[in-house]
Amino acid sequence: MYKYFFLIVLTFLTTSRSKAQSIFFNDSILIQTKIWSRDSNRKIQYSDWKSFSSRTVEMLDGFVPEKKIKSSKYGGDANIKLNASGYFRTEKVNGRWSVIDPDGHPFIVSAMNSFRQGKSPNNEKAFNEKFGSVNKWVDVSIQTFQNLGFNTAGSWSEIGPIIEFNKTAKKPFAYTTQLSLLANYVRLAIKKAPERKEAPLLSFIMDDAFVVFCNEQS
Repeated sequence: MYKYFFLIVLTFLTTSRSKAQSIFFNDSILIQTKIWSRDSNRKIQYSDWKSFSSRTVEMLDGFVPEKKIKSSKYGGDANIKLNASGYFRTEKVNGRWSVIDPDGHPFIVSAMNSFRQGKSPNNEKAFNEKFGSVNKWVDVSIQTFQNLGFNTAGSWSEIGPIIEFNKTAKKPFAYTTQLSLLANYVRLAIKKAPERKEAPLLSFIMDDAFVVFCNEQS
């Protein structure tokens, strides 16, 4: 059974408050997105489609791709070998912090956010027509993600099916867990010092006690 705990930076095509789709051109990508917001009743609503021009790394002037990097079974750089702890962890390598996979290879997180089935009637209907079972959904989806270069299920994902998939997978799929470190620490800190209730949220990160709290939760 694989267990993954690490801090992650997720990559998005557009802002997190949107639905997005991409149309490719020779010199750019046209991102079409619906911006979401909540009305006075807190119900989610979407705008009309809006278009934004964007580019990928390969489109940058002077970009020359390096030779293909040999990947570890988790998707890390198999050409570099560090301490294998059996878990995902972080380590400072050559002056820069890196995520290290369980076999000791540097790992660049490329995450698909919110990998889950959805519970609406339309979602359930489409799910049953296309997959018919959770196992098939996970197998097909993860294979698709890996073929597209993703190696991690980001936050708000259903990790139970991924755990089952990883028990027999030749190429395990990493996943994240929501520890809510800052939110939980802020509640604890305000309980001890009510006068900090109006303090900026990110100011709590500077507390020495926040480091201790995070270490205790890991």
